[in-house]
Amino acid sequence: MLYKFLSILILSSLFSQDIAGNYEFRGLYAIYQNIARYNTSINASDIHNLNLTLPIDQIDAGEIFRTTYQGPYGYATAVALNVNINVSFYENGTGSILEGSILPTDDVDLDNCTVATIFEAFTDELIYSSDLNAGSIVPSTNIVGYIPNANNDPIAIMQGYVVDGLVVGYENTLQFEGQSAGSISLSQSATFDFFPSTPVHPTLCDSEGNCFDVILEDGTVINGGDPLPGFAGGYALKGNLPSIAPSENVCADLYLEWHAIDGPIAGTGLGDQIGVDEDGDGTDFDRTWAMEKIQVTSLELGCGYNYPVAGDLSLQENMLGLSENCVGSLDKGNDFYIMDSNFSSYGNFLTYNAYYGLPGDDSDHDFNGSDGRLVWQFSPMCIDAIMVRQIMLEFLEIGSDDSCINCLHPGDLNDDGSYNVLDIVGLANCVLAADCNGCQGDLNVDGSYNVLDIVALANCVLAASCDS
Repeated sequence: MLYKFLSILILSSLFSQDIAGNYEFRGLYAIYQNIARYNTSINASDIHNLNLTLPIDQIDAGEIFRTTYQGPYGYATAVALNVNINVSFYENGTGSILEGSILPTDDVDLDNCTVATIFEAFTDELIYSSDLNAGSIVPSTNIVGYIPNANNDPIAIMQGYVVDGLVVGYENTLQFEGQSAGSISLSQSATFDFFPSTPVHPTLCDSEGNCFDVILEDGTVINGGDPLPGFAGGYALKGNLPSIAPSENVCADLYLEWHAIDGPIAGTGLGDQIGVDEDGDGTDFDRTWAMEKIQVTSLELGCGYNYPVAGDLSLQENMLGLSENCVGSLDKGNDFYIMDSNFSSYGNFLTYNAYYGLPGDDSDHDFNGSDGRLVWQFSPMCIDAIMVRQIMLEFLEIGSDDSCINCLHPGDLNDDGSYNVLDIVGLANCVLAADCNGCQGDLNVDGSYNVLDIVALANCVLAASCDS
């Protein structure tokens, strides 16, 4: 991949960057959404060689047609998945992704409209800036205002890290939402999005002024060229931090979060040659995504059904007459029945007789050459798309005496395994002398030592809750 450069000059090399250090990857949480650029018809054909084809749905231009979660994964799952990012941030505003780093990427086969996840070793050279005192507020939504409350990552669900779409162990929907944080920008990378240090409301336009509408989750339409509701930008926290993967990790030293959407700011989704219309749609946007399956509702074999039904039956009144015992869970599939209330004379199934308007309810059996329930097939299709990304990463600092893994008992100033007045006196003395070091005394994890930490320690000693 060619290096990507912002059109503005970033002067990060003139200032010492305050996250400088060597870091080892420890956790990942990522949320991706795909927006359709154009109206796209979803068609199905029968599997019976009857040469029947019909539209079964439509993705509207601007519609968010795919939301996918990765994680939250901690170190153990990352190792199992062979994911690793070793990064060094230097004080001059440059950085390096080091040997041994491996990242999953989605490879879209445009000929067959399929997606394969591949794990590739990579290195990278970065230009960044950081300011841990920026006072940026970590957002609670992504760029298009989506609240991440429907986590669908199968691994995280299987491991019990996610229940009912929410992450176990978080007090809020996201670990750091609403908190004051530092800033980070990225202005050179062959791998990652670009994002500014000062968050901005992006528009969905290319550099030539070709813009696309976006339909938000609540149905609100953001007209092409108008600012989107969320921010593009980067956020950073450093210290003894709670983990974004609390089911696996104890803590983190560095947390990085960025929000990006395809376009000139991120430098992504514009094809291999920025400024060149590579897919012939008259714009610089060139991303294509593959839809391999559609949503289906499974039916129980014991009820006499051999295939699922297209769509979510729970959204239909009385589940179109099917017994609750016969309706299973939501899934993804390619072969299915079609049901609709317009076919009420045929048990609400699109049968052979229903398709041709013939008399007789033939919905009690699959097509047998003469009549019966027709089975339909969706073939993978490619969709012109724009991607939204919310990336959250956490790291441990290599070789640091202040690493959080060396600070599993904050408040125990004298390391005697207990919390009492000796610890309070020790913290008060170092605050007064302005010579506190290490992380045990930073009770509120704000990177400083002051009366707030003394009060917090005194309160937990009195409540006997310091080790909770």
